[in-house]
Amino acid sequence: MLRNFGVVPALIALAAVAGADAAEQDQNDLAAKASALIGRNVISSRDVVLGDVYDLVVDFDGGRVSHLVLAEGGVLGIAATLRPVPIEAAQLKQRPLGPGVGLGEPGAPPATRPTHREWVLQVDVTQERFEEAPVLEDDWNVLGNPEWAAELDAFYGLEDIERDQERPIYRVSQLTGSRIRDRDDERNLGSLTEIVFDLEAGSIRYGALSYGGFLGFGDTLVAVPWEAFTLQEVEGWFEYQMVLDATEETVQEATGFDQDDWPRFADPELAEALGVQDGSEQGRARGDLDVEVGPDGVEVDVDVDLESPAPEQDG
Repeated sequence: MLRNFGVVPALIALAAVAGADAAEQDQNDLAAKASALIGRNVISSRDVVLGDVYDLVVDFDGGRVSHLVLAEGGVLGIAATLRPVPIEAAQLKQRPLGPGVGLGEPGAPPATRPTHREWVLQVDVTQERFEEAPVLEDDWNVLGNPEWAAELDAFYGLEDIERDQERPIYRVSQLTGSRIRDRDDERNLGSLTEIVFDLEAGSIRYGALSYGGFLGFGDTLVAVPWEAFTLQEVEGWFEYQMVLDATEETVQEATGFDQDDWPRFADPELAEALGVQDGSEQGRARGDLDVEVGPDGVEVDVDVDLESPAPEQDG
């Protein structure tokens, strides 16, 4: 599959910080909604589309998104070749939009034209090299096998990543939408509507619990520390449910947020109530994220210093 990469829709990344000095932000401040990456193009070091993100893999106990799984060919993942990529091998980069995009009024002097950039997800390999990458067959659990995962790391030139023990892994598509039960398994507290994680390290910042509303409208969203969740398989149903050691009152008394204002980290007051230490204080100290979702994703602050050289074109 060889497709020239044009203007890729911007990834829904949480990067515009209200009331913060954008010049002080760096890539470590970027977080992404896991579901927003699914279906997105991933490009090579030479601007060629390698495939689309078919799913993401979660190391639940480790509290991190460990791999992207790219689909090449096929339709909606059916009959596609699936290749896993360690999250550490994927980079979110800024680059200028193509000619004629967002350049201000025609004829305006270049110095007065605003700088517009897009976010792209890139893996530092050529397409030819990527076609030699390990293929994921039916058993996704190999990604939790330390030897198999270490070989995959080596293929992408990653070093010093600890793969010391077997870990159970889950797909994001398996977890999102799961119901969340209380500690006594008596009530539904809501459902897991989103996983927000750090794009560079893969660490999960929180799970977004939603409750109330109707058919997704009018839901209240709560940023819950990932460490507070446990996972249970629903016997006989081949699905999972999340368990939160909290009461319905604890959840409903937590500070909620809406779809246009996603926090970077979990609610620190809820974390304290649940007895979890997860860095939420730091996240709240830096402010919440203002996210404007449009048809092409999210436009981030253009002053963020994340520039990278434009990759060479194939041919």
